[in-house]
Amino acid sequence: MTSFFADFFSFSFLLRALIGGSLVALCASLLGTSLVLTRYAMIGDGLS
Repeated sequence: MTSFFADFFSFSFLLRALIGGSLVALCASLLGTSLVLTRYAMIGDGLS
């Protein structure tokens, strides 16, 4: 099992994709939460 993850992260493009996807998920979750809490949910629908 450990060798699977070592092989998976040996490819640089997969590592960059994982980091990029994590950053996008973090930004989207923070933006979505702040829009809902300030009752601008329709702006969130427009952004998506």
